[in-house]
Amino acid sequence: MSLRHWSSFTLALAASSVSSLALATPTFPATIRNHLDLAYQPPCTLCHATVGGGGPVVTAMGRSLLARGMVANNDASLQAALDRLVTERVDSDGDGTIDIDELLVASDPNTAQVSNLADVPPLEHGCVGQIAPRGRLGAPAFAGVLAALLLLARRKERRERPTASGQSCLPDPRGAVAPDPERKIE
Repeated sequence: MSLRHWSSFTLALAASSVSSLALATPTFPATIRNHLDLAYQPPCTLCHATVGGGGPVVTAMGRSLLARGMVANNDASLQAALDRLVTERVDSDGDGTIDIDELLVASDPNTAQVSNLADVPPLEHGCVGQIAPRGRLGAPAFAGVLAALLLLARRKERRERPTASGQSCLPDPRGAVAPDPERKIE
């Protein structure tokens, strides 16, 4: 397979991987609200470090959901993981109240301190983070780095390839312009 074909393949792989990052899981807050019949929409901080979501799942409840099969962009996996939290009576923060019971009264299952999740205004677009293990770049980052390296190699190959006149495409380091052998002098 030529360098050109490898470059095209890698770019397509990188584009498809990166697009999954951009689309993350905006439906999860509403899915939690609907599945548990909550009167409020839980904030992205239920699983992520920031109010706007984004980044990996870092909270205790988020990790509990991951451990019970939650998968990014899959509402059914989130619903099944929530059901497992109920049947297993999971208490992610160790305060003596199971996570689902805390959610039902709008308390944060990630902290033993009293907090009201209903006071956090919901985002219109949902969470924008990707569920990913910490400390690993994953396939999208690897594909992006590989694509960049292949593009650089391809660019270098093109610049070093001789032209039809046999001259290199590289500029003269002294700044001189090479004469065009096909140009007619009048």
